[in-house]
Amino acid sequence: MRFGKEHGDVLWENCQIQAVAKELMEIECVGGGKGENPPHLEVKSATIFLRELLGIDHDSVCSNICREQKKLQCSSVRSANWEGNPATALLRIVYQIRCNLFHGDKLEYSGQERARNLFLIERAIRTLSEVLTLISGLECNFEPF
Repeated sequence: MRFGKEHGDVLWENCQIQAVAKELMEIECVGGGKGENPPHLEVKSATIFLRELLGIDHDSVCSNICREQKKLQCSSVRSANWEGNPATALLRIVYQIRCNLFHGDKLEYSGQERARNLFLIERAIRTLSEVLTLISGLECNFEPF
């Protein structure tokens, strides 16, 4: 997230980043784990922020695309105003995709879940590829961990 805070404006100027963000905002929110779990507060806030920025009607996506059970659960998750830039919002969603993949037992190999998981993973890879390309062009001013 630090990278997004420090270089988010430059990253957001990238048309590939904006295209991936748009593709992700046109589908159901990334949930917090396996199946129909609702999104975490930060992911929901980042999603609403990006949808508004990209001119995508959040309520329309929720009512027309979201699974019924997820929609019911999601309504109980409050949202807050997103405090970061658009690139940081996208990176927060990509981080959730990563967490779901590694910690959420996202191992569905058939049906709708498989197609959705592949879609999400492909968008996360495209995002990270653009981030790495940007990093490779920066002068190394990062502090070691």
